[in-house]
Amino acid sequence: MKTLRRFLPCVLILALCLSLAGTAAASDFSPLVETKAQYSSTQSFLDALDSYELDYEYGGLSENGDERVYFDYPGDYCEDILIAVIFSPDEDDVYLRVWNLIDFDSADYRELLGKINELNSGCYFGKFLLDSTDYSVTIELDSLLPEDGGLIVLQYLIMLGDIADDAYNTLLPYAK
Repeated sequence: MKTLRRFLPCVLILALCLSLAGTAAASDFSPLVETKAQYSSTQSFLDALDSYELDYEYGGLSENGDERVYFDYPGDYCEDILIAVIFSPDEDDVYLRVWNLIDFDSADYRELLGKINELNSGCYFGKFLLDSTDYSVTIELDSLLPEDGGLIVLQYLIMLGDIADDAYNTLLPYAK
C-alpha cells in the first residue's frame, strides 16, 4: 500500500497533464460497466476511479439529495477502510467520511478523547470525532470542489485512507 501512495500522485499529475493537453483521448475511454451519476461532480469522480480501474459502489442519491459513492480502501494496518464520498446537490463541495473506524467501550471515552485531540492536532486534512451515541470514531474531510474535480477528490480519498489507516494503528488498543 505504501508503494501505491508514492506512485498514485505521480500518475494523477500525469493524468491531469494529459487531460489538459486535449480531450480526444478521454472521449475514447469506455469503462466496462458505466455508471451514470446524477451530478457532474460525481460523474467526474467516477470517471477518475474508472480510469484507474478502481472498484467502488455507487450509492445513488440520499434522502437529502446528496449523491454517494463508497470505496473500500486497502490499508496496511486496517485491511478494509470504507470511505463514503458524498457530493452535495449544488456540486461545489464534497464530504468524505470514515464512519466507525473503531468501536470502543464507554469507559475509555475520556482517555480516548485525549488520543483523538492528539491526532487532530497533527492532522491538517481530516478531523477525528468521537461519537458518544454509539461509541465509535469517525474521520471527516470536507472541501470545496472545483469544476471537473474528479482527480482532486481521488487524491482526497487517498489522503483520508492513509490518515485512517495510520490512526487505526494508533487507536487499535482502544478497539472492542
